[in-house]
Amino acid sequence: MLDIGCGTGMPVATTLADAGFALYGIDPSPTMLARFRAQVRHAGAACETVQDSRFFDRRFDAIVMIGVLFLLPEAAQQAAIYRIGRALLPGGRLLFTAPRMACRWTDSLTGQPSQSLGEARYRALLADAGCRLNEIVRDAGGNDYVDAVAA
Repeated sequence: MLDIGCGTGMPVATTLADAGFALYGIDPSPTMLARFRAQVRHAGAACETVQDSRFFDRRFDAIVMIGVLFLLPEAAQQAAIYRIGRALLPGGRLLFTAPRMACRWTDSLTGQPSQSLGEARYRALLADAGCRLNEIVRDAGGNDYVDAVAA
């Protein structure tokens, strides 16, 4: 599995590693990545952005991108989804967070401008990348999780 924007590894990567998954993480922050490496000792890791990562030269059974995609401008979101679609093995899964409705806001954790392209646009981008939007699930905190499957 690949965790894009893995941060410190808490709680996503540590949960996946504890469940026995082979894991790789990328994050552009050297500080966050150092904490990730300490938390998830057997994971591969690289200090890279989603736009420039060399991990997309590999193939994965699953890719998670929690709290990252919506921080990217629209063109970068499109490129990331395309790269992810090419990196997933057939039947591979993608899980990312983005509001179901198209909207813009300032991210409360990073202070960065953020935007969701909305369900219809994500569905189309996923299809162009060879994936199918399976479902969108909302958690108790109002966060939407997009689950997609590679063809």
